Amino acid sequence: MDARDGARTSAQQLFASLNSDRPDCLVLDVQMPGFGGLDAQAWLRERGINIPAIMITGRQDDGMRARSVAVGACALLCKPIPADVLLGAIETAIRSQS
Repeated sequence: MDARDGARTSAQQLFASLNSDRPDCLVLDVQMPGFGGLDAQAWLRERGINIPAIMITGRQDDGMRARSVAVGACALLCKPIPADVLLGAIETAIRSQS
């Protein structure tokens, strides 16, 4: 199994866990090998699973922001991310679902 297989397995484990446990918010890295955060969020939306998601990236530009918006991300944050900024984005994302 290469790194991409491991990333897919992790994403598949997340997807399988949604049958019994639904998180209030997801924090997804855009650049994970294999099945990245944008792919994971798109997969969820295609299936009508609406969980607020925050994308994190090491490279922020207009194209990345547009792709994040297109898959329904609540925020796109660029690493390194101060804890208060991440926690604030999570709070905002969760409130947006209320």
